[in-house]
Amino acid sequence: MAKGDRLISLHELFPPNKAFKQLAAYQIPQNNMKIGLMLVGFGGLFFVTALFFLVQMVVKQAIRQYRFLPLGLILLGLLFTYYMFVLVTNMSIFYFPSPYQDASRWTVTLTSYLPYLLALLIIPFWYFTFKLFRQSNWAKWDIGLVTLNLLAYTVLIGFFVYWQFYF
Repeated sequence: MAKGDRLISLHELFPPNKAFKQLAAYQIPQNNMKIGLMLVGFGGLFFVTALFFLVQMVVKQAIRQYRFLPLGLILLGLLFTYYMFVLVTNMSIFYFPSPYQDASRWTVTLTSYLPYLLALLIIPFWYFTFKLFRQSNWAKWDIGLVTLNLLAYTVLIGFFVYWQFYF
């Protein structure tokens, strides 16, 4: 029983697995710092926008035309600020079917419906943003902030499609 050199190829023992390669390539905020930082930045943008338009409406009462748009931005901004926090801190959302159900936190379960709300609101949001550019007496800073939010929401829809939050 002489022992000789014996080489075993690991590739023969563990052949490449297509499902594992897909799982390893799946990008979420917890394994891709750029996506995580982008979501944190979006959360900050939504919060600052909500505060900005809240101050504009309550303190200055400066916005008269399209008054529903700042109200919508305040509400969406606060909701999506929390949702960005949920996405960055809760990994299981990305691996379970949508809408995600969390047994311990009902707020996480409710936020899992926000991608559907955003899908419904994005076309009217684009429409009213273009109307602001054409026929509005809003300040350029206000229009720029609305446009920046619109672009962030559009990027989020792209992420939601990639993460299969819609089906």
